[in-house]
Amino acid sequence: MSAPVLQKLKSLDLAALTEPERQSAILEAKTQLEVLSAVKNPDADVLAQRIEYLKLWHALAKLRVVDVQNDVAPPDPMPEVERMFPAEIADPETHEEPHDENRTEPELDTEGSDIAGFVAVRLIEAGTLRGMRLPMGIVIDVAPEDADHLIETGKARLLEEGEGRG
Repeated sequence: MSAPVLQKLKSLDLAALTEPERQSAILEAKTQLEVLSAVKNPDADVLAQRIEYLKLWHALAKLRVVDVQNDVAPPDPMPEVERMFPAEIADPETHEEPHDENRTEPELDTEGSDIAGFVAVRLIEAGTLRGMRLPMGIVIDVAPEDADHLIETGKARLLEEGEGRG
């Protein structure tokens, strides 16, 4: 699953990372944890990987605590942070790493992109919609047929009038 990313992160000298590198490593661990957490019935391997990512996350957070104890201020402004290994994310259902060089990235449809007629729903569980991973609890605007499907399958609920999007 995400074992190669885990091995790459574990091989890093965490204490030697700069603050932006630490933030990238934290973001990478968080992303991989989200993927592993989306697995419906995780096996022992998935659970072990989740534990290892949590340990890495904890070790990185402890480094920031040490910085605070040593009066090292965080960078100002905070740097733009990107994942360390953005192309490497596993499919939790197939346990396969992505490696298709022929894959084309989807184009964002901006033609007529106004959202009139769309329906706001809050996701009850994390999932994938049209190839995009979505975390539990977020509000998304979707076409009415997508909203119907998400609500019927118990994956989302209609956003109620006056309910905040956050």
